[in-house]
Order: sequence, then C-alpha cells, then structure tokens
Amino acid sequence: MLDTDTCIYAMSAAPGFQPALPLQDCAISVVVLGELEFGVLRSHHVQRNRTALEHWLAARAGAGHRFGRWSVLREDSGRVDDQRQFDRPQRLVDRRPRALLQGVPLISHNLREFRRVQGLLVETWMHAGRDADADENVPLS
Repeated sequence: MLDTDTCIYAMSAAPGFQPALPLQDCAISVVVLGELEFGVLRSHHVQRNRTALEHWLAARAGAGHRFGRWSVLREDSGRVDDQRQFDRPQRLVDRRPRALLQGVPLISHNLREFRRVQGLLVETWMHAGRDADADENVPLS
C-alpha cells in the first residue's frame, strides 16, 4: 500500500525512487487519494498536476481488481482478518489500520511516524537523494 509521498515520488520520477514491486500492483487508500487531490488543488500547476494524477490513477486501476480477487481468495481460504473492520467508517480515515488489517507493508518515506505503529510493516523505496523524514509533507510542484 502506497503512502502519499511515495505516490508523488512515483508520479514525478524522483531521483532515487526505486520501486521493489511493479507500481500497477500496488494499492492506495482513499485517504491517500484525498491527500493527492488536495495537493493538486493547492499546487501552482493545477491542470498539469490534475492530468498527471488522472493518468497515474488510470494505470493503477488494475490494483483494485487484483485486491478484490485477493480478498475473495483470503476469505474463501478462511484467512479473514475480521472483515467487519473494513465496514467501519472510522477505519477509512487512516491508511495504517488498512495496511495492518491486510498484512501488507505501507510504503512511505515518513518512516519516523509509521514505525511507531506496532505491527505495521513499513518500508521506503526512496534510496538516494532524500533523507527519510526530512520531507514529511512532500508538495506537488
């Protein structure tokens, strides 16, 4: 599951960004989508960033389909992490519970914040050019 900063690094082809998985296989939460939308609307280049975000999201559509199939397979095999948790509105306001419940790592460069969450797998795909946590709020240009 990609965090907002990771999505921005991917969209901008940031130096040092080295994805460990194909990006089309990675999901984002509704919270991350909201943060990306906010960033577009507050940027100096709204139309350019809107186009970039829409193009990037279109290429991710397959991840939602794969996640749906993966969820069905988990449920059918008896590996359900209390599916009712996904129905609670308060669970939608944070990407950490979603990544925890799904047992997938959260990919973020904001390691300081997310490593404090017990049981959350967190990693960064930014390997050069930026110090972890140095830019917790990565702005769109």
